Amino acid sequence: MSNKQEIILKGVVVSEGIAIGKPLMLQPQEKEIPDFSLGNEEVELEVDRYRLALRKSCVDIEHLQKNYDTEESSVVSGILTSHLEMLNDPMVTTDIEDRIRKTKKNSEAVFVSAMTEYKDRFKQIKDVFFLERIKDVEDVSNRVLKHLVPTKVRSDTQVPNDSIAICMELVPSDTYETTYSHVIGFISQRGGLASHAAIIARARGIPYVSKIDVTVFAQPGIDQLVVDGQQGLVIINPTQKTIERYLQAQKQLAKDLKVLQETTNKPLVTKEGTRVKMYGNIDNMDDISLLKASHGDGIGLFRSEYLFLMERKFPSEEKQFQIYREVAKQMDALPAIIRLFDIGNDKNYTFTSWEDFSQMHYELNPALGFRAVRYLLNNPVILKSQIRALLRASRFGNLHLLIPFITNIEEIRAIKRIIEECRQELISEHYHVPEFLPIGCMIEVPSAALQSHILIKEVDFFSIGTNDLTQYVLAVDRTNPLSSSLYQSAHPAVLALIKNACDAAISEKKRVIVCGEMTLNPKYLCLLIGLGISEFSVSVRKMPKLKQMIRDVDDRQARSLATQALACSSANEVDALVL
Repeated sequence: MSNKQEIILKGVVVSEGIAIGKPLMLQPQEKEIPDFSLGNEEVELEVDRYRLALRKSCVDIEHLQKNYDTEESSVVSGILTSHLEMLNDPMVTTDIEDRIRKTKKNSEAVFVSAMTEYKDRFKQIKDVFFLERIKDVEDVSNRVLKHLVPTKVRSDTQVPNDSIAICMELVPSDTYETTYSHVIGFISQRGGLASHAAIIARARGIPYVSKIDVTVFAQPGIDQLVVDGQQGLVIINPTQKTIERYLQAQKQLAKDLKVLQETTNKPLVTKEGTRVKMYGNIDNMDDISLLKASHGDGIGLFRSEYLFLMERKFPSEEKQFQIYREVAKQMDALPAIIRLFDIGNDKNYTFTSWEDFSQMHYELNPALGFRAVRYLLNNPVILKSQIRALLRASRFGNLHLLIPFITNIEEIRAIKRIIEECRQELISEHYHVPEFLPIGCMIEVPSAALQSHILIKEVDFFSIGTNDLTQYVLAVDRTNPLSSSLYQSAHPAVLALIKNACDAAISEKKRVIVCGEMTLNPKYLCLLIGLGISEFSVSVRKMPKLKQMIRDVDDRQARSLATQALACSSANEVDALVL
C-alpha cells in the first residue's frame, strides 16, 4: 500500500475481471536491421539461414501449443495454429527465398521489406478484422526476426508475481508467452476487442483495459495498480480503502461466476416460464467449444467470410466442405446457421486474388453498393461453390443457410433457384444431399422489414440484424464519430420495424432470431422479449450473463414496456422508460 496520491484513469474494457498488482512495462524491442549485399557463393547459405529461423519460429509456437492443448484454452491454441500457417505460407517461405536469390540481399532486410509491403496492403482495407490481423503479422515477423537478429529475452525470474503488464499495444505473444506467466492484468494505449491479444486475454481470464495513456506510468513512485475490467478503470497507487473494496469485489466476482457456471446448463426461461433460446455468434472454430461449454442452443450466426479473410483467394468448395462438415459434426443435432459470404466494398475485400485486389472497384457509398447478396449473385462461381459445400456438409448435422442483405423478394428467389440447381448437380454427381436445407434471410434494411410479411413466405426463418437495421433506418454510420451519437438502437422507428418482422414470422409459425449489439444491452433485452422475441444470437462470451438477465425478466412487465416504447416519440424517451 502506498501513501502517494491515488489516480484514477478511465479506459475501455477489453477483458473483464479485477487485478491488483505491480506495474511491469513491456518495452518494445527495437531491432537494428542489417542491410548488405551477398556474394554469389553466399546466397544459398543465406537461404539456409532464413529457413533455420523459420524452423526455430515454428518450434517456438509448437512448444507453446503444448501448454494450451486443453479445451479451455483451445482459443489460444487456434490462434497459435494460425501463426504456424503464416510461417508455412508461400509468401513467407518460397517468396522470401526467391527474393533473397534475386536481390542478393541478406534475409533480414528482404524479410522486413516483404512484410512491410504485406502490411501496407492490408492497411488499405478499412475493416476492423483486417486491421487487427496486422498485429498477428507483426507478431510472427518479430518472432522470425528474433532468430535472425537475436536479442536478450526477459526470463521468468525477472517478472515478479502479480505483475500488471503495460505497453502501447499488446500483440498475441504478450498474452500467451510463458515469459509473462506471472502477469495477472494488462493495460495498453491501443488495442480493441477484436484483436487476438484481447481474445487470448479473455480466454485466460486476465483483466485487460485499453485506451489508457501509458506515458503516465513512466513517472517514478508507482508501486501498485488496480485494473478494473468491470468499469474500465486503472487506479494508480490505490489507497488501503480502495484495495479493500476491490478485494471484496474480487470475492463477489468469484461467487457470481460460480452461480453462472451452476445455472448455465439449466433451461433458459423467464419468470413466467417462457422458453427463450440463446445461440452463439461464431467468428472462428474455437468459439464453438466455448458455445458448447455455455450450453448454447446452437449457432445463430456463423460469419463464414471471417474464416477466409486472411486467404489471398476465395476458398475452394472442398476446403469449405471440410469446415462446414466439422461445424455440423461438432454441433451434432443443434442448429448451425451459416451466413453466406457477407462481402463487398462496404468492407473493401471484394477480391479473389491479390491481382483483383489491386484493381478493386471504388464506390463512393460502399455501404449502399455492391455487397453481400448483390455481390454473390453477380459472382455465381463463388456463390455456387459455397452452396455446394453447404449442401454436401448438411448431411452431417443440422446446417441452415442464411442470406445477407436482402432488400427484395427476387433476391431470395434467385438464391433458391441456385440452391436447387446445385442440389441437382450434386445428385447427378452421386453425392448424398438431404432433401431439405432450412433457408433464412437477414432483416437488416427497411425494405425487408416493411415487406417481412411477404418475405417470410419464401424462407424458413428470419434473422434480424439490429446493427445494420439501425444504421439504415436512421441513416447513421455508427463508426463515424461525428454522427455516432445519432446511432440509437432503441429509436421507436427501429423498434417498430423489429416488431413488424417479428409479427410476420409468428403469424406464419416461423422462427425469428435477433442478433446485434442491441442484445448485449440489459436495458433492451427485456424490451425485445416484450416485442415478442424469444430467440437471440449473441457473443459466446456474453452468454452466461445474458442468460441470467433473461431469467430475471418479468413477461408482463416486458410486454407493457414494449407497448409504451412503441408509443414513444424519440429514443431518449425509450431510454428514460427502460432505465
